[in-house]
Amino acid sequence: MPELPEVEAIRRVIEPQIQGFAIEQTIVSRLEVIAQPTADEFCRCLTGQVFDSITRRGKFLAIMLKSGDKIIVHL
Repeated sequence: MPELPEVEAIRRVIEPQIQGFAIEQTIVSRLEVIAQPTADEFCRCLTGQVFDSITRRGKFLAIMLKSGDKIIVHL
């Protein structure tokens, strides 16, 4: 895997700051960025979920939740 120090640096900074915290509220300001489910369902599913860890694959961060769900973010 190619070295992407900026992405790895972001992962290393964010992971300990969010680990163990619950999501209280989710706001989607651009509906087109949610592939599936609908934005409303996405927000409903995330509320109350707890952050577990973050992994990286290329420029993607996979935010792992305690439930086993993940949020994929492209940098």
